[in-house]
Amino acid sequence: MVTRSGARIIASTCAVILSLVLTACGSSNPAGPSATAVTAATPPASPTATTPTVTGLLPASLAPSLTDQTILVAGSNFRPGLSALLTKSTGDTSTFSGTAIKNLTETSFELDVMVPDAGTYSLSVTNPASLPSPPVTLTAAPATSPRPAVVGISPGTPTQGTASQKIYVGGSQFHPGLTVELTGPGGTSTVGGGNVQNVTATTFQVVVTLAEAGSWSLRVVNPGSQASEPFAFTVRAVETPARPTVTGVSPSSLTMSTALQPIYVAGTNFQSGLSVTVTLPNGTTTTVGPSAITFGSSTVFQTMVTLTQSGSYSLRVVNPDGQTSEPWAFTVNALDPPVRPAVTGLSPSSPTMSTAPQPIYVAGTNLQSGLSVTVTLPNGTTTTVGPSAITFGSSTVFQTMVTLAQSGSYSLRVVNPGGQTSEPWTFTVKAPDVPRPVISSVSPIASGSPTRSSVAQLLTVRGTGFQSTLTAVLTSPSGATATFAGSAIQAASSTLFQIYAVLSEVGSYSLRVSNPSGPASEASSFTVIAADSAVPVVIGLSPRSPVQGTASQTVMVAGGNFAPGLTVALTLPNGSTTTLSPSQVQNVTATLFQIVVSFATSGNYSLRVTTPAGASAPWSFAVQPGS
Repeated sequence: MVTRSGARIIASTCAVILSLVLTACGSSNPAGPSATAVTAATPPASPTATTPTVTGLLPASLAPSLTDQTILVAGSNFRPGLSALLTKSTGDTSTFSGTAIKNLTETSFELDVMVPDAGTYSLSVTNPASLPSPPVTLTAAPATSPRPAVVGISPGTPTQGTASQKIYVGGSQFHPGLTVELTGPGGTSTVGGGNVQNVTATTFQVVVTLAEAGSWSLRVVNPGSQASEPFAFTVRAVETPARPTVTGVSPSSLTMSTALQPIYVAGTNFQSGLSVTVTLPNGTTTTVGPSAITFGSSTVFQTMVTLTQSGSYSLRVVNPDGQTSEPWAFTVNALDPPVRPAVTGLSPSSPTMSTAPQPIYVAGTNLQSGLSVTVTLPNGTTTTVGPSAITFGSSTVFQTMVTLAQSGSYSLRVVNPGGQTSEPWTFTVKAPDVPRPVISSVSPIASGSPTRSSVAQLLTVRGTGFQSTLTAVLTSPSGATATFAGSAIQAASSTLFQIYAVLSEVGSYSLRVSNPSGPASEASSFTVIAADSAVPVVIGLSPRSPVQGTASQTVMVAGGNFAPGLTVALTLPNGSTTTLSPSQVQNVTATLFQIVVSFATSGNYSLRVTTPAGASAPWSFAVQPGS
């Protein structure tokens, strides 16, 4: 899996309060949510954690390439801090977050993706603390025509306006210097020069003025006059802003306090950047600005207010365009006498031991903002988790970050700011499961069984559960062992690693893998067969993957049984084969020689060495595209 910069964000637990918003908006359960409903292993979702929707990729098809290509992801409900997951049909994944997400808006963003192989990929988007969007398909297929093609634009339906606006165009075969023929109700115009920006082979941006609503089309014309088919789209008329309405607040009846407290407001036609005007029982008003408001969507937001009086209040929502809702009345109750908090459950109910802080969700009753938690460890010592490590959700749920470095029986007490303390809640911390590594195959880099040789051969070990600091022990048919660790373990991942081993005996070898902790794998056996010792063997190139270019470059070939006068046959990506001249083969020793060659095209090559004793197996390698 490939990850591009990003950070994992722990979801807010304020979804419990969102359920109260829905209650105020007409739920059939006036008693509110049950306190025990949050003891499930999945933390409640925040009302602001809107699941994104992906409606399309521009383009939806790319040519396979070892370099990044830009795509535009179009949809809705995209939020800052989102991440994108690109999955190949083989199961390989790449994750994009942070600065890898470019030009983010609520309805689109750009990604630079690499699709090295033809096939089908899928892409899904996850907002902070949200569920991932349903995946959409991205196809990697070789380009078949030099003619440009437009497959979509974003926004898909632009809005009429006299000001310039930027349209993202997706497709294929776009060339620098292209122009755009734009046809609308008033005629056709050509857009080019500085108004065509950020051109890649698959996307560009064009700055246009769409002064009339109706049917439009655009054609892309490359500098060589190759033109795309017209792409039709609709420009919608400017809509009159709708007036916001308030349908409920949660909690519907609040308690007076000198501290700020959250109110969740439900309704319609809310706009980001809104403000709230609150009328107090004495008739005075106060305005809550955007900085104290967490905007969720057009139907819900959270505002932080100080309610120091009991009695009847009302609030109005004011959108940035000046549209104002009718007042919504609600009641603030006088303070109740302090009550003792109670813990009714934890999630997870039995956490796993770890030296890193981990989130624990605590459910109960009479929980207060600013509370602390006292944790008693299995050895009897206690530690206190203060408010800075606690995310308060409501009077029935909060999240705390704790380090559970021992396994065994723990207990915790909740202490409210007023000093009221809960009874201890006992829970068990279990030791982590240690997976056992499994070897599925051991094979040489070339196909077939390994052959006996006094030259080290590259073996590829595949399986599951491998750790980067593993140790491998190789046992020969005679019982001799060789241990590989540290830098001797190459290209390590959880499913594969490579070692260079001298297989000097014919017969059955076995390999066993041990991770730093936990049990070792079962022994995996493979057979080394006899081979003519004079036949040349290729085990690697340096550089391993040369770069395309018309100039000659020197490549070192490593292996064994090389002899003066050897010949080298090079198979090109198009399938043709050429034999290098004697002047191109230099400095031959038994284990090394150099070739001087130019790689005019990128792609997959292979090399075969022939001496009077025979020919080596072909050695495959890739030539990277030049810059």
